[in-house]
Amino acid sequence: MKKLVYASIMFLFPFVTFAQGLNFEGLTAPINGLSNVMNKIIPLIIGAAVIVFLWGVLKYVLSGSEDPGKREEARGFMIWGIAALFVMVSVWGLVRILQTTTGITNTNNSGVGFPTVPGGR
Repeated sequence: MKKLVYASIMFLFPFVTFAQGLNFEGLTAPINGLSNVMNKIIPLIIGAAVIVFLWGVLKYVLSGSEDPGKREEARGFMIWGIAALFVMVSVWGLVRILQTTTGITNTNNSGVGFPTVPGGR
């Protein structure tokens, strides 16, 4: 068994020593493409969550006190819309915290940033 371990170490040693020279540029293009697609989809998903919430508010207001079942359904829409918004914005914030903590910067400036006030500092 020891001979097999020693033989495998001797066989794999050149791969370990030349690992520094590996070129991963072929992987960056698909990862950047996926990142660009996600940066365009995320605002749409957040917008859909806002629409679900507003749809629930509209149904709740228009149902009045007619049918308690309709009010509960509308209330469910509002709760799920708020929950979806909370989760998405929280994950977005956690990613931003991890980026600033680890010093990773966004080199792709086509992404969605935090809202700012025009003319503000």
